[in-house]
Amino acid sequence: MKKTDKETKKKTTAKAAGKTVKKTAKKPVKKSRIVDRIIDGGLIQEGAHIIIGLSGGPDSLCLLHSLTRIADSFDLTLVPVHVNHKLRPEADEEEDNVIRICDRLGLECESFEADCGGVADELGITTEEAGRQIRYEIFDEVAAQIEASEE
Repeated sequence: MKKTDKETKKKTTAKAAGKTVKKTAKKPVKKSRIVDRIIDGGLIQEGAHIIIGLSGGPDSLCLLHSLTRIADSFDLTLVPVHVNHKLRPEADEEEDNVIRICDRLGLECESFEADCGGVADELGITTEEAGRQIRYEIFDEVAAQIEASEE
């Protein structure tokens, strides 16, 4: 599915793209059950770029904070991505909150606005399915940008 400028609009913060705050020495990882699961499960590899789908809800914020705790030790580059589906009145406020949290963590939040209702009508699918398709396309685009910047 191809998006038009009307359907998806990218917003960014002033931070440098996809950068973690790098320190000269790796600091030890504080233990938590979530961090232990990430490490013990082999879910990450040292030096990886990790795109975090950041809705602003408790699950994604917990993941963000957990990954932030281990970013230095594993030389991770964290790339939070938020998609504002514009489906609820509080969506803009949630987007602003996600951007503020990322700013405090020294991360750029790549934020996008999407017309899920318009895409759903155009394709004859639910807004939930349209939102999922749009998010996956955005994640793929961000991953492609990361790959292109490393060539």
